[in-house]
Amino acid sequence: GEELLTLKESYPYGGDVSYSVDGTQIASCGSESISLWNAETGDKLRTLYGNFRVSRSVSFSPDGARIAVGCDDGTSDGYVDTIRIWDVASGEEVMTFRGDKENIVGVLFSPDGKQLAAVTRSTIRLFNATTGVELWSFKGELSAECFAFSRDGARIAVGGSNSVITVLDVVTKNVLERMRDQTIS
Repeated sequence: GEELLTLKESYPYGGDVSYSVDGTQIASCGSESISLWNAETGDKLRTLYGNFRVSRSVSFSPDGARIAVGCDDGTSDGYVDTIRIWDVASGEEVMTFRGDKENIVGVLFSPDGKQLAAVTRSTIRLFNATTGVELWSFKGELSAECFAFSRDGARIAVGGSNSVITVLDVVTKNVLERMRDQTIS
């Protein structure tokens, strides 16, 4: 395909990007900031700053009103990853979910926007996206590289660097299936 748009930023870290569901905005991760862009013109709409060192993952809520960001906060005793929620219209940070000392691979709102999943290499944590209350966590041999909610939000699939896809039931937290790519050795 042909290149339609190039977004230029002056930060050294080129992290995750996310389109708003209506396709009008793009959010991009950077060192110490998140940038919001007009998806058609490439104009920067806003820069969101927070008390973090590096943002690793970004996700728009299904209604486009909020963005979730997985961040490395960098503390004197190492790093602590957090999930931060911003109101897109006001640019205000409205909530922070404290993480642990494992890098966040990704953050993602459920299709209905009521829940927020955060995945590290070995853990999936599910939060109430409105209150920030942790609903459950699952720790296992995930080797997580990527993940997705099913369309109905009932399952989470996690793809691992170990060539295994793990599918979990969101309500029961049970592993429904583990699929291994036998063609990769």
